[in-house]
Amino acid sequence: MNLLGREKSAYLRQHASNPVHWRAWSAQAFEEAELSEKPVLISIGYSTCHWCHVMEHESFEDPDVARLLNENFVAIKVDREEHPDVDQFYMDALHTMVARGGWPLNIFATPDRTPFFGGTYFPKEQFTQLLSNIHQVWKQDPAQIHAQGKQVVEHMQKARSLDSALFTAGLSAGGFAGKWNTWMRELGTLQLRNFDPVWGGFGRAPKFPRSHAVSALLRSSAVSETPERAKACEHAVALTLKGMAYGGMWDHLGGGFHRYSTDEEWHVPHFEKMLYDQALLVGTYAEHFLATRSPLARAVVEGILDYLESELRLESGAWAAAQDADTEGVEGKFFVWSRAEILKNLGLLEGARFAEMFDVREAGNWEGHNVLRLSHDRAVELWSNADLKRQKAKLRAERSQRPRPLRDEKVIVSWNAWMASALFQASYAFSADDVLLSSRLRGAALRTLEFLLSKAPNPTDLAHVYYGDVAFDEASLEDQAALVEALQSALFCGALPAVLEDRFRVEARTRINAIEQNFRDDEGRLLARSRATKRFGAPWSDLQDEDGATPSAYSTYMGVLARDLIVDPREDLEQRFWKDMSFAESICKRHPVILSYLLCQLEIVARGAVAKVPPGEKAELLRKCAEKGYRPSEVLVVEREGAGFELCQWGACLLLAPKRFELVSVLEKRLRTPLSEGGVLP
Repeated sequence: MNLLGREKSAYLRQHASNPVHWRAWSAQAFEEAELSEKPVLISIGYSTCHWCHVMEHESFEDPDVARLLNENFVAIKVDREEHPDVDQFYMDALHTMVARGGWPLNIFATPDRTPFFGGTYFPKEQFTQLLSNIHQVWKQDPAQIHAQGKQVVEHMQKARSLDSALFTAGLSAGGFAGKWNTWMRELGTLQLRNFDPVWGGFGRAPKFPRSHAVSALLRSSAVSETPERAKACEHAVALTLKGMAYGGMWDHLGGGFHRYSTDEEWHVPHFEKMLYDQALLVGTYAEHFLATRSPLARAVVEGILDYLESELRLESGAWAAAQDADTEGVEGKFFVWSRAEILKNLGLLEGARFAEMFDVREAGNWEGHNVLRLSHDRAVELWSNADLKRQKAKLRAERSQRPRPLRDEKVIVSWNAWMASALFQASYAFSADDVLLSSRLRGAALRTLEFLLSKAPNPTDLAHVYYGDVAFDEASLEDQAALVEALQSALFCGALPAVLEDRFRVEARTRINAIEQNFRDDEGRLLARSRATKRFGAPWSDLQDEDGATPSAYSTYMGVLARDLIVDPREDLEQRFWKDMSFAESICKRHPVILSYLLCQLEIVARGAVAKVPPGEKAELLRKCAEKGYRPSEVLVVEREGAGFELCQWGACLLLAPKRFELVSVLEKRLRTPLSEGGVLP
């Protein structure tokens, strides 16, 4: 019997009508496997995953495949967004067995959860044969399967032991700036080596946004050894951000970015839209606006905000997790157009002009349909053209009458917190140029942050996911750290009412203390999950210390600690911080791109400063900093008691002066400023 109908997860409920006897991830499911002496299929995905839908239709809805599974296996469905630790463990196992991973992630395991074989999407014929083969081996020679599983886990444990060995005495403040500069220069070298000089982006198709790697390249330009290298970094950033926004990865009618491009031109995307992508890209485009005042960067940030408010905002004030790629079983159906539809809705003359502008062809520019995109030679002024905005609105209204893609309404705490952080940072970025947009961004961020705080006045009560008012699972370090990051962004990226500033400051400190108490082992190492957590999880739950599609929990929390300690030094916590940084040093020596989000956060330690100002001066200094293009990771502005202005770096004060202009002058010399003018967006 299929038991998924009782679940909250949209992904699990999508499979509730399958003839497969699916179970959710639970101790009971594995007990059933143990009692029946059957191997386990652990199938992991998420609600907006296109290839998950394809495999469901081809295999899991097929009665013959279901019969094979039901008779010979215990089948378990896992929503990777509900159980990221389970997903991580079995993805690591797959990487041990084969080079590439992805979703759906299909792992075969013994009843004790040990993985022995796996893959991603399997066509029906291949999957059917695989099920038969595994069943035969399990019946004839189960020792072979157990030996194979043991070998996989031993391989994983060996890698885990190497990671543990990196936890040494660690770095210290002395000399860190030099090391950070070296890592950022190496990051720039690696990124430029993989840069596509025609379309932007890095590597070959498929092309992903890699937003924090792009943000890191901006910082690499600031410490480049030559003006030519700085300009090369800036040009790579500019062309990449332009390529994504002009291509079909950007929804030219509704705003927001699709997940990734299937081709090198950023033309045809996988059409799902993820909240975390919008969050990270808001931050990157806002940073680019600070550096260049690019009108395109402004249009993109505003377009993402419009998309969020119209499509992902929930009544609670939180954001939904994602929007599906498929409609009525067809990928991209909601988003594509025919030339006839354009002409019908806009009229022959306007429609023909629009079609020519957005590469709409009679035969289609993708599988008989058209994905809207702009040629790179189109002027950026198009983005603010009143006639074009009217035409887009007309087509958007027509599109809204189509069957809509599914919206996954789970509220993932870390994703919502990243979104709040990015909106606060973008609000700061536009504060000197566009007060209205800055206010909209800050208001949206505050509403999200208030939702998260309302759910857990006590930090240990925070959940990982909320389905309406129903909490699912305890918060991980990723959730807890991301929430503190959002609180810090609220404090450092704008002037809040005093009562709100005091409250957020207390909240941030309380939650850092709770993390330190609950998320370290006996040797002081950070844990992915709280020591107090009693749950049925993966065979082990390691701290992820590499930045992938989303920032790692490690990078997020190291950034949180860095900002906290540079504002309010504490010797005991500082010692922990530098010991934790031993992981980063080992990784960055080999491949700094792996920790690009962390390196962005640690700019404040390496070359940034804290400006401490008298009461009432914070808003004006923040406006000045935004006007000069300083990133929030370059300067933090806080209020101090008494008169006078103070400028401090990690472990030392640089200036104590009576006037604001003196602080601004010294700060400008420290940050050396503005990025060179080469390679900026139009």
